[in-house]
Amino acid sequence: MVVDKKVLLYSGGLDSFILRYSMYFNTIIHFEVGTEDEQQEKLLVDMDTGVEYIYLPLQQFELPNKIIPFRNYLFVLLAANYGNRIYIGSTLGDTTRDKDRVFQSLCGSVLNYFGTVKEKMPYEAEQFEVCMPFKDRTKTQIVGEFLSFCDVSRSE
Repeated sequence: MVVDKKVLLYSGGLDSFILRYSMYFNTIIHFEVGTEDEQQEKLLVDMDTGVEYIYLPLQQFELPNKIIPFRNYLFVLLAANYGNRIYIGSTLGDTTRDKDRVFQSLCGSVLNYFGTVKEKMPYEAEQFEVCMPFKDRTKTQIVGEFLSFCDVSRSE
């Protein structure tokens, strides 16, 4: 049976937090990478339920500018073990290459090249996709839409 499973890469940052509460996900994954900055965002993740924690110590690869090269690529590859639609909280203002449209397309191609070999996957999927639903909007727009959604939800 072919499945369509949505997986959220959940950092606990603003983008992934709003994604988390904007749609349904089969699996919500938080990668613990061991950096100091991670501790701030992790506060929201720890208050949440239904989050799967995966320890992936990457702190030794952190550059002085706080970037961990290939971080989101590693996350996407590991998340593909849980589902074929992998969601990343990427916005219009993100400048790192592992959150742009080229990255999105290339990851999808790699996942589809390797992941559609049925006997080598934990589930059967027709197609993989890296999803960035906020990529064309700013953080301000996303927060505004989310707050409007929350107001509408409360009034019903």
